[in-house]
Amino acid sequence: MSDLAKSDDVEHPAAGFQNVWFWSSLGVAPLLLAYLIPVWTAPNGWVSTGFIQYDQPYYVATGRAVFERGNGLTGPNAYDPGPDAPCIYFHWFTWLIGFAVVLSGIDPGNVYVGLGLVMAIFFGRVTLALVDHCCDGRGPVVPVYLLVMWGGGITVLTAVLANVLDGRSPLVDLMHYELFGGWWFPNWGRNLVMTTEATYHVLMALAWLMLFKRRWAICLLSIALIVTTHPYTGAQVLAIMSVWLGLNLLRPDWSGHDRVPWWFALGLAGLGAAFGWYYFVFLHGFPEHVAIQERWNRGWAESPFQTLVAYLPVAALAVVRLRQDRPWSRPETAFLVTAAIVSFGLAHHHWFIQPHQPIHFTRGYVWLPLALLAAPWLSETLRWAQENQRRLNLVCGLALLFCLDNIGWLWWTSRDVAAYIIPGELRGLYRRMDREQLRGTVLANHKILNYLIPTYTSCQTYLGHEFLTPDRKRRAQQIDELMKKLADAKEAGRQLSAEDTGPWFDQVDYLLWPRDGPIPVGWEPLLESREFVLYQRSTTFAETNPDGPSSDASASDLSFPAESTNPLSRPSPSVPSADDLDFD
Repeated sequence: MSDLAKSDDVEHPAAGFQNVWFWSSLGVAPLLLAYLIPVWTAPNGWVSTGFIQYDQPYYVATGRAVFERGNGLTGPNAYDPGPDAPCIYFHWFTWLIGFAVVLSGIDPGNVYVGLGLVMAIFFGRVTLALVDHCCDGRGPVVPVYLLVMWGGGITVLTAVLANVLDGRSPLVDLMHYELFGGWWFPNWGRNLVMTTEATYHVLMALAWLMLFKRRWAICLLSIALIVTTHPYTGAQVLAIMSVWLGLNLLRPDWSGHDRVPWWFALGLAGLGAAFGWYYFVFLHGFPEHVAIQERWNRGWAESPFQTLVAYLPVAALAVVRLRQDRPWSRPETAFLVTAAIVSFGLAHHHWFIQPHQPIHFTRGYVWLPLALLAAPWLSETLRWAQENQRRLNLVCGLALLFCLDNIGWLWWTSRDVAAYIIPGELRGLYRRMDREQLRGTVLANHKILNYLIPTYTSCQTYLGHEFLTPDRKRRAQQIDELMKKLADAKEAGRQLSAEDTGPWFDQVDYLLWPRDGPIPVGWEPLLESREFVLYQRSTTFAETNPDGPSSDASASDLSFPAESTNPLSRPSPSVPSADDLDFD
């Protein structure tokens, strides 16, 4: 990264900027509001965890499992509470998160957000260097960089137009034409709000930049770091680089790179072989992994219309550029066209074969090469516009429309804050559990509490991640039945006996419950806060028949944010109440 800090690597006389770190940070700053909004809007007594999307706590839990249940290098599925869960997973970035959380004792959310802030700054810095290289000194660079960071498609504009035509308020459901409320990030800059995605995108952009500069060792290192930390992005970078390398060997006059070192090609082949062996041979040797992977084969993908409105403007700009100025004379052109076509094919592979989450291959990887293809033309256009105020006003207006998708997404997110917020005292109870270094399986009477347990503590949860918990449907049904039995026992004025809980309940070591919630016989308090109690199995078991608790074990008593049926949505703190205890 230090090489990228050199001003001569990123500036040309026409660039018109001096402090590259300032401008690159300016480009990322507005989107980081997504993390500040939950802090400002959390109800009194509640705190933001720092996690603003469903999968984010999972990365911390996976990293912790390497050190607390694994061998320090590899770890098990963090949501498999079984004592024999195989330690087969290694991704260096989740390892780094786990290392920081376990050894420092810093709050998991703070670690995640802190790393995210660092990676976001590098995200902007490398993107600025990439844009500057592609602009080739033809005009202003910073405005083009800001367009690359904030630019999008016409999804919001299309939603507004559809609302007006349907007689609705123009600002209703602005993210209607983006999957899962815009949280799959079809354009580039929005990815920085996810710590993990910011990391993958920094490395992808760095690999491209180093390829353009023919600094093959750093390029290969960047590819290796991607391959060893994320399966989808790893497959994507290998596919892009392999296709480009094949074209380079077949048509060096077209690709422009006629001196690719043999060791680079050999290293890329080695990474591809290691990647294939790990994901398709080694992991497939474990039935626990195969069962989980079967749940990943989702058909989440953009519809043709969603693809059109997401990429039409930037694709049009790229086509304009390719039709002028002999762009094929630059080697970068062949690579960017290759990257766009390969990424588009991966993002729409469901047109040809069984889908494996095609949406994972969007994430701005189709959008960015198109934007970089258009960058020289955009830079020249901005220089032309500076010569006349009317031209400048027109270009600024068009630029605002170009950025409307991300402006709309940020505004929409601020209205319906999608964050994991929890009572402050609950986070304090999690910390006490962690300091006590408790081990075992915990069951809470709310799915959000269950999900966060391996993120904040050394314990496992009986019911965790939507797609990573073994036999999740069966486990959810067992918990639903337990809750019904507890409610029936309360109504009958008695306490549920141990025999009535079911054999599966023997796997549970702790109960995290609201203070007034009914519990089965044979449990005693271990840790307490004002509203919550962590119970352990009683050392002096004696079945009693008390008068019964004063309240029902309903999630409404917990006052937790409601969770949408969409597994990728986040509960909103705007209405701190829950629907029910449906664990499905």
